[in-house]
Amino acid sequence: MWLYLSFEGYFQMRMATDPDPSDEPRGVSGYTFALAGEPDFDNLVHLQPDEEGVCERHFGYGKNDNGPRVGVSVTQANWFDDEKLVYRQAPEYLGARVSFVKAQLTERNGIVIRNDLFAIDPLRVQVRKKRGALVIDREDFLDPKNPGLPITQATSEMLERRQPQGLTDSSVEVAKATGLPDASNDSCINNRRIRQRNLEELLKHTRNPVERAALETRISQLNILRRWWDLSQGGKPIDRRAHQLTLQAYGWAVDINGTVHVNKIGADENVNWTLSFWMGGWDGDALCAYISGYLSIPVTSET
Repeated sequence: MWLYLSFEGYFQMRMATDPDPSDEPRGVSGYTFALAGEPDFDNLVHLQPDEEGVCERHFGYGKNDNGPRVGVSVTQANWFDDEKLVYRQAPEYLGARVSFVKAQLTERNGIVIRNDLFAIDPLRVQVRKKRGALVIDREDFLDPKNPGLPITQATSEMLERRQPQGLTDSSVEVAKATGLPDASNDSCINNRRIRQRNLEELLKHTRNPVERAALETRISQLNILRRWWDLSQGGKPIDRRAHQLTLQAYGWAVDINGTVHVNKIGADENVNWTLSFWMGGWDGDALCAYISGYLSIPVTSET
């Protein structure tokens, strides 16, 4: 018997971007910033809004305050009898909240870290039912023979388990998931212009000087939608502030192999569980992106 849990939603990762080093706490030379009134970056992958370190922003005034909101949950849940080859719905897990505890996705820039060090670490997966009961909690080890191995000492083969298989530009799948009309450059640029107009309206109704300073920075960044300084592609290729909205990192497939801390579903703890997902649609203004995937768990007894 197997339990399949499909999940999706927005996550937040407050981090510096190139050419800033990955441990820059505020953002200086890249295009992401810890703004006035906000705490330092923590570089963690937050799948739930109540996790320590989440700092959600406003995206407009009144009804226009719509944008990515943190929250990843189970959207489909099924039991699969692998002997009878029969699927059956598992509604008791619909809406369950998925978390990656203290996970960090290292940003690669090839200067301050290894070129192959684009991997998620640590990786510990939790699933909580809608009412808050923790039903699954298992961690993965880069090297099961050395559970405490730091990522900086892992081999390339060990890291491959925690890495995407590739990147897709202008992903239709990402555009559909995040509500863009299509995956074209024009749609990405138009999305940023709408966000800028909404922030300008919010600024008109904001009196707090700290909040105004933060909004002014965001509005100025949303002016940069074309790389006007890049003459190699005709002078105005799309800037990453807009381009990243349809960029997809796909093919994560982790055979979770480590300690099981909580098991309320009758899972088989002696075999690996499969975690598969993609991430994409990075919104540098919201410091959020989309994740979609599934967790496949063999069970010894249905509970």
